[in-house]
Amino acid sequence: MIAFSTLMAEKGGGYRQLLPLRVAGLENLELTWGAGVDIDDRESFLKAGKELKKAGIKTVSAHAPLHTSPGRDVDISSPDNWERKFAIRETEKSILALSLMAGLGAATVIHIGRAVENANRKKHLTAAVESLKEICKFSAEFNAELCLENTLPGHLGCFLDELLEVREKSGFPGLKFCLDTGHYNLAEPNPDMLSEMAPDITELHIHDNNGDKDSHLVPGRGCINWKDLLALIAISHEMSHPPRRSQPLAPRLNVFEIMRGGAPEIRECLGFAAEHGIG
Repeated sequence: MIAFSTLMAEKGGGYRQLLPLRVAGLENLELTWGAGVDIDDRESFLKAGKELKKAGIKTVSAHAPLHTSPGRDVDISSPDNWERKFAIRETEKSILALSLMAGLGAATVIHIGRAVENANRKKHLTAAVESLKEICKFSAEFNAELCLENTLPGHLGCFLDELLEVREKSGFPGLKFCLDTGHYNLAEPNPDMLSEMAPDITELHIHDNNGDKDSHLVPGRGCINWKDLLALIAISHEMSHPPRRSQPLAPRLNVFEIMRGGAPEIRECLGFAAEHGIG
């Protein structure tokens, strides 16, 4: 399934500016809570859901908040128990709001932490594990899928092995992964670890950059070698699920997470998807 992130509307008119883009091919949406959808106002986010549905746009997933509207960081790895509990509640609130907007079973993407010094990584990883235990129990009530995303260099979760570690220690093997292609391009490449993760990558955040900053460009406008990256993910995914599997593979959610865009960019992304067999 192909979707687009509301990231492109955060610095503009919010989610409403995306409504006319249905005719350009925008059918499915991943919410970011900074795009004019008030997570603290039930009436507001339910209204947003109805407006999107009326426009023919389906809400299929959301990104857990990284900060509140006043700018307070949301960090589930904080060693400060007060801040960590606050982050858990904000994350759970986003899961509940999404379930009310989109129904049960929608996916939420989570960052396991924010910027952290290397000397403090282990302490933050331990805190992230404890937070995820609580969040996973909560999300199970709504049959919500949780995907851990690889983050920017310098942030907790930028190393792929950290994502595997927190999943194992959380005790919830049902946790999945979201591969952010732009973040992966900025970090030190780790194809072996990516191959290990690939079977459980159920979502992609697709965007490009030139290797210098998190630009969130339309794919093809930066320096990512898409042919090799997509082939590595696809081959690893299929090898881990032999042809005689009892159930078919669940479709992967492919979210174009571009920073700015209108109808031309939507069509360019869809053309990229067609060229690379992304559906």
